[in-house]
Amino acid sequence: MPLQCHFVVSSDKKNPVIHPTECWQKQRGINYPYPSGHNYVESIGICITGDFSNDPPDKEKFRALVILVKELQKTFDVNADSVYLQKELDPASRIPGKAFPTTLFNSNLLRLED
Repeated sequence: MPLQCHFVVSSDKKNPVIHPTECWQKQRGINYPYPSGHNYVESIGICITGDFSNDPPDKEKFRALVILVKELQKTFDVNADSVYLQKELDPASRIPGKAFPTTLFNSNLLRLED
């Protein structure tokens, strides 16, 4: 399990599974220096397993990711404009991959009212 994130979304026999990592359990910040200058120490990192360079995540795994992100948004009052994919924070990154449904992901984020 990656140590540079707080949650991992994976699959176990076709069923999505969300694993909180040690970073989440011990409430540690992520030590990843984003070139964009975003405050990574106060971020919540989520990894979704798979190679999305050619194929998107399966529907159930994607749905689990969206549910997790929306729950975190509600819990910590995080608006959609503060949710980023890694490639948005690090121009050298290709993560999560060109086949990841970025538009669909962004359309599912919560737009919180002030």
